Amino acid sequence: MTSEPRRWTKATVAAVEEVAHGIRRVQLTLAEPVRADPGAHVDVEVSIRGRPDIRSYSVVESGP
Repeated sequence: MTSEPRRWTKATVAAVEEVAHGIRRVQLTLAEPVRADPGAHVDVEVSIRGRPDIRSYSVVESGP
């Protein structure tokens, strides 16, 4: 089984909402829209204390 290479695109945080204690919903606006079905996972490259890291998140809903 082979996995596809990551495809990166730029995004900005459009909204953040606390939906339960300690749980936030983060809405991203992508430079290049990509369809992601609910339940899929997306990897987000972040900088934490100046060091790059990759975090994986579950898709709850996806826009058109």
